Amino acid sequence: ALKIWKSYDVQDTMLGGQKPDGSDAVNDVSFLYLDVVEKLDLHLQLSVRYHKNINKNFWRRVAEVNSRRRGIPQIFNDEVIIPALVKKGIPIESARDYAIIGCIEVTIPGKCDPRVVDHYTNLAKCLEYALNDGVYMLSGHQNGLKTGNPSTFRSYDDVWEAYKAQVAYDIRKAIPRMHRAELEQRERFPMPILSALTDDCIEKGIDITTGGARYNSTGVCGYGMANVGDSLAVIKKLVFDEKRISLMEIISAIRSNFEGKEALRQMLLNEVPKYGNDDDFVDSIVVEVCSHFCRELEKYQNPRGGKYHAHLFSFVAAVGGGANTGALPDGRKAREPVANSLAPQQGRDKRGITAMLKSISKIDQTLAAAGTSLIFDIHPSAISGENGVDKLAMLLKTYLDLGGGHVECNIVDEKILRLAQKEPEKYSNISVRVAGYSAYFVTLDPAMQEHIIQKTKNMI
Repeated sequence: ALKIWKSYDVQDTMLGGQKPDGSDAVNDVSFLYLDVVEKLDLHLQLSVRYHKNINKNFWRRVAEVNSRRRGIPQIFNDEVIIPALVKKGIPIESARDYAIIGCIEVTIPGKCDPRVVDHYTNLAKCLEYALNDGVYMLSGHQNGLKTGNPSTFRSYDDVWEAYKAQVAYDIRKAIPRMHRAELEQRERFPMPILSALTDDCIEKGIDITTGGARYNSTGVCGYGMANVGDSLAVIKKLVFDEKRISLMEIISAIRSNFEGKEALRQMLLNEVPKYGNDDDFVDSIVVEVCSHFCRELEKYQNPRGGKYHAHLFSFVAAVGGGANTGALPDGRKAREPVANSLAPQQGRDKRGITAMLKSISKIDQTLAAAGTSLIFDIHPSAISGENGVDKLAMLLKTYLDLGGGHVECNIVDEKILRLAQKEPEKYSNISVRVAGYSAYFVTLDPAMQEHIIQKTKNMI
């Protein structure tokens, strides 16, 4: 247990942000905390809240520590998260006091029962179901909704409507399970101490598990949106716009995991724009995929009378969920990882880091009040030298000013990670960002190690 705890610390400390009146909350302790983390080389969960009026010296110090601590601290954007909470009916004074629980999950300390990450919707799998009338390709079981034989689809809209129906079905199936879990906790595991420390529970005489907190949300994760966007772009362009190939030819290829169809797979991979390259054709589809998921959750209310909030976040499900997902029209083979949170599929961002950040920032992240996540990788040489820290500070600021809700970066050399795989005892102190938290690279399972290595190592 001690070994696991040392490599997975999710007790978050939040620095910066705003006071209830909207003024900058940076103070001397904010600087001191960064100094201590850097000097003691602490392996912990540390976050910073950015906003447009943040202390400039503090912001540069954040970038400096980030460059030396391999991605610590992670950064959250007040200009996105506060409006997202206000959209959910939370007064702005309370919204300005938000903090993080776990990895990137948003809460209001002392006032909220957030029940974060209650369900994962694998959006890529929803597309798999849409193209197979609800059948799980890897088992042949009817797990999804019957949305029609794809041979009858005559337009892109037919595919899109089938996909949306599968997403709605996944959420609709999950709601009763989440409700049962809440009601069982209420009956069997009340929390009187936590209730006493949470606003309104004592005044109402209601336990936090019954809805005593002032704000009562439930978070649901959507992930695989990049794969859905890339796949739908393939279908739209090659099947319906250019008519170069039939939908059933693509479906036949993915059902066989592209066996004997490598030439077709290369066409799907290389002849259609991919998300992460600032191309509006495919980016607009990903925007719609994310918006639909977030708005679908707005139809439901949890047993505590609260709202469902969307996470655009995969945590570690990009690997595990990918292992249970068949091949897709974007050229991804069966059981390979899907894209991590809001990032492009590994290796598909070909036009540089600025283009990638512009693609992601087109998504309205204020729709995801439970939190969004972006991890990107930077080669250490990109921020070396006299101006390296300033370049990193400007890069992070640019993404946040464009509308990014969260960002963290791995500052790693692929060669070092490969050496760590071969000789873990010599590289036991190498830490990496995984999914809103840091872990020692050598403690990760081989699939997660490979997932991190395969991501593009960007230059600035």
